Amino acid sequence: GGGEAPHAEELAMMFADRGVHGDSFSGGIMGDAANTCARLRDAEHVIFVVTDLEGSTPASNASPAGYRQMQEVHDRILRELITLHHGQEINTQGDSFEVVFRRAHHAVVFCQEVQWRLLTEPWSPKVLALPHCGQELRGAASS
Repeated sequence: GGGEAPHAEELAMMFADRGVHGDSFSGGIMGDAANTCARLRDAEHVIFVVTDLEGSTPASNASPAGYRQMQEVHDRILRELITLHHGQEINTQGDSFEVVFRRAHHAVVFCQEVQWRLLTEPWSPKVLALPHCGQELRGAASS
């Protein structure tokens, strides 16, 4: 109630009620939705991470092919790190991921490593030319 974070069982039921299906879980790697929901119900606490790409609509409009290339690499990196850091992909919507972790440490390290990997990825010139892309690299070079 009243402003408290939902218990893991409530989250599990919420995902089940949303019709989350097996292919929503790291490309099927994490198992079916019923199995994942059962594991969430057994957890006392869970940490929920939501990701979103800043400026994705202007980037997609500027170069659909460049944006697709960028999103494929982005999604591959996130799914690799979700598995590495013991997370479970609950849902994706466009470029946004909803991920659950059973330990806060895993969630924090996942978030840090995602940022680092996206920053150090050898992006193609087509991707770096997209709005909002490459700004951090150009800013770091001038520091």
